[in-house]
Amino acid sequence: MASAVLILDCGGGYDFVMSGMEKLNVRVGQMVANGQPVGQMPGLGHSGDAGATPPQLYVELRQDGTPVDPAKLIGDHG
Repeated sequence: MASAVLILDCGGGYDFVMSGMEKLNVRVGQMVANGQPVGQMPGLGHSGDAGATPPQLYVELRQDGTPVDPAKLIGDHG
């Protein structure tokens, strides 16, 4: 199953990239509020699935298209 990719424009040249969701709850150009759910992760499948990989969410912060370490921005707030 293919996963959806979401790129949120945070302003100031920053974009937040997420992948791994099976469904997006937002559309292109839609404003997103703080805390608003933007998508849904896939289910875990059947408990009897041997070797099944649990859902994984990929996140990346970019500044002007270049990946950056978010820890530098979080500082003492994390």
